[in-house]
Amino acid sequence: MLEPAYLVTMHVPNADVDRVLEFVAKEVGLFYGKYDNVAYLDAAGLEQYRPLEGSKGGALDSTWREPTTRVHFSVPRDKVILKKALDAAYFVHSYEEPVFYISEVWRTKATSPDDSNPNKWWNQ
Repeated sequence: MLEPAYLVTMHVPNADVDRVLEFVAKEVGLFYGKYDNVAYLDAAGLEQYRPLEGSKGGALDSTWREPTTRVHFSVPRDKVILKKALDAAYFVHSYEEPVFYISEVWRTKATSPDDSNPNKWWNQ
């Protein structure tokens, strides 16, 4: 079965990942079927940026790199829930300009318990 959803992808400084996910989950649950607190973390990488005039840190001549993790989660395609999730993430994110990408997607939803499927961990 498919259901409409928003997929949120954000770059989060490694030290902030747990705090951001905890706060977002507290606000919107991050439900996926019969689970909550569902999110996906890609391997840590580097985010590159250079502050410009008018930024909180002021203009700098050199480019900075920050160790970050790309975090993904989905919420139902409901703008009220999406706004609550983004507001929560923005509130605890340490950046002045957090990088969030939002896509309209379809996500799967299990339709049966698969009690006889030998490939499921609970049947092994």
